[in-house]
Amino acid sequence: MFSKRVQARVGLFGVVIAALVLGSATRAQAQAVQITAIVPTYGVDFVTFDIYGFNFGASQGTVKLATLLNATTISVWDNNHITATFNGNGLPISASVLLTVSKGVNPGDSDTFDLTMALNGATGATGATGSTGATGSTGATGSTGATGSTGATGSTGATGATGATGTGAPGATGATGATGSGTGVIYGAAKDIKKASNTYFSLGTPPGGNANATESLTQMEMPAAGTLSQLRIRLSAAAGAATTGYTFTVRKNGVATGVTCTITFSATNCSDTTNSEAFVAGDLLSIEADPTAVQPSDNLDVRWTAKYQ
Repeated sequence: MFSKRVQARVGLFGVVIAALVLGSATRAQAQAVQITAIVPTYGVDFVTFDIYGFNFGASQGTVKLATLLNATTISVWDNNHITATFNGNGLPISASVLLTVSKGVNPGDSDTFDLTMALNGATGATGATGSTGATGSTGATGSTGATGSTGATGSTGATGATGATGTGAPGATGATGATGSGTGVIYGAAKDIKKASNTYFSLGTPPGGNANATESLTQMEMPAAGTLSQLRIRLSAAAGAATTGYTFTVRKNGVATGVTCTITFSATNCSDTTNSEAFVAGDLLSIEADPTAVQPSDNLDVRWTAKYQ
């Protein structure tokens, strides 16, 4: 009883193994490379073939002629179509050549196809060189024309006489004249000097025309060295009530000088004819209007002149 069971199981196992082997063989056969057509079916040196069939595979394999020559170029390779180009140099001339497509080394990984491969024959002998034709005669050289005569050279004009060279002695240099005593005048004007704070102005008219509480905005740079004197100031109206007024002071580089004068009460002008101040080129000039503690008239216009030499 035990023996029969074992035999039955062994028999069943054998059937399963046989089925697996048969199935594997069937699948292998179903995946075998198969060439069904080649266009064209003949070839010459350096020819391109389109190869059609089945199971060529997705990865590029090899294509050979007569097992000797690999394809020079494979431009297309897919499961059913290959495009391959061959250079037939080195192959024996044969009426029939086998073309082999291979995708691997296992059974069924390659297939062959019989085609005609007509390679280029040997180059024939070069024919004899024909005789050289006769050289034509050279035409006669034309005669050279006569050279024209050179025209006569015109006469040179006479050279004019050279004028006599003067021999008189140079005149004496005149004496240098005395230095002149000219006097320079500088001047300026501004609007709206203020009764409650110091304001400044300088040469010409300040930006905007008004006196400015910031001295640096009004300072002017002296273009040459000289001495300022004879300061004269004039207001557009009386300075103010009794004990009120403005003191005007010439300033150099932001520092007060001794040149100053004061306008008070009903007066409209003042002058300093005693004091002077020396300047060099580049010094900064400004004039300060300083109101009294008791406030004078507000927003007055001012004009000034001075001697500068």
